[in-house]
Amino acid sequence: MSPQSVAIDTLRHVRQNAHHHHDHQPVLVHAAPTVAAQMEFWYEGEVQELAKELGTKIHVRVDPLIHPERSRVERITKAIEQLRPIRVGDEVEVDLLPGRLPNPTSATAVIGDRIVEVENAANNAGNTAKIRVLDVDDDEDWVLAE
Repeated sequence: MSPQSVAIDTLRHVRQNAHHHHDHQPVLVHAAPTVAAQMEFWYEGEVQELAKELGTKIHVRVDPLIHPERSRVERITKAIEQLRPIRVGDEVEVDLLPGRLPNPTSATAVIGDRIVEVENAANNAGNTAKIRVLDVDDDEDWVLAE
């Protein structure tokens, strides 16, 4: 299955599980980097619409040990901020992942368990780079770096 197919299947799974639980607990999706990037960038609107429909938040996190054709969905009871915080100004050496984003000049990277959009890095995809975190929006689980 392609990362797009796995992302769509994961959203379907989140919707089905939510109808069995009516507690409005936040949902945590663990996915391979390619799937997490699809969910965070290409299907961002669908994730936000589903979260609104379910009356909860949906957080996507990278788990490099998960097979690229699988994902794991769980309900969380602890604060999401306790899961490997990233702060503005952090400088990290990362591998820039291959793949296209809606912003054609950006690339993706992984810091801890978070997908990060790296501005002006598309031409360096597949290489290692030192990046600096510019913005973190925990409500949307969005991280921007340069």
